[in-house]
Amino acid sequence: MDTLTPEALAALLEPFPGEMIEWKPQATTKDKKRALAAAYVDPRRYQERLDTVVPGQWQTHVELGGAQGAVVKIALTICGVTRENVGEADPNEANTVTTAFAQGFKRCCADFGLGRYLYFLPQKWCEYDDQKKQIVAPPPLPAWALPKERKNGQAEVKTRANGKTNGKVNGTANGNGHLNGKAEEEHTPAGEGELPPEPTSALGTYVIPWGKNQGQRLDELEPRWVEWYAHEMKATTPERQETQEKARAYLTSLAQPA
Repeated sequence: MDTLTPEALAALLEPFPGEMIEWKPQATTKDKKRALAAAYVDPRRYQERLDTVVPGQWQTHVELGGAQGAVVKIALTICGVTRENVGEADPNEANTVTTAFAQGFKRCCADFGLGRYLYFLPQKWCEYDDQKKQIVAPPPLPAWALPKERKNGQAEVKTRANGKTNGKVNGTANGNGHLNGKAEEEHTPAGEGELPPEPTSALGTYVIPWGKNQGQRLDELEPRWVEWYAHEMKATTPERQETQEKARAYLTSLAQPA
């Protein structure tokens, strides 16, 4: 395979099987009994998908930066199409480079569409075991986040032209890894062909205007920082007060039912 075909893109876009989904706490309540569950998939599963869909036709290029390799710039090339992104990690962590690489690699994959749907999964508060540092009862996955059955060997994909249709895409991939062509529409029962919802909260786009995390958005920060801004920081200035209000509103919005 010398080009990134529509069939390959459709296969990359296919959701991971439910048993591959893992959950981590994005934030916790003060008593540590409940946590905001965020879904993720091990980066090796992404590699397995690439090996299956485009065997021998993908590669990565890595550049280390920052203290202790805390910033990793990654270029992922699939069938001659390249996407670049960055991964970050705490330089004080034991596996700084590994953590930063995993984040950057998955971001590159998401630029192609692989695993991007995980960003749109609704986050919900769940029972949490603080000693084991794990979600006790993860939320069920919505139907659109589960693999679809294939028809005639081709994966069904959703089209933006009709939010409730599935189709087999005919066409070619352009330089941005997007599809050119038309979709053969097939009507599906109401609710089954729905597109993923928009990200949980636009409040996460608030940019920190001061301090160590200046210039970063709330939804880019580690959960401990969001929790600190919302509940532990002393709002001694108008700037800090605004940040605290935004952080609290952001956490509250994430807790709303999907």
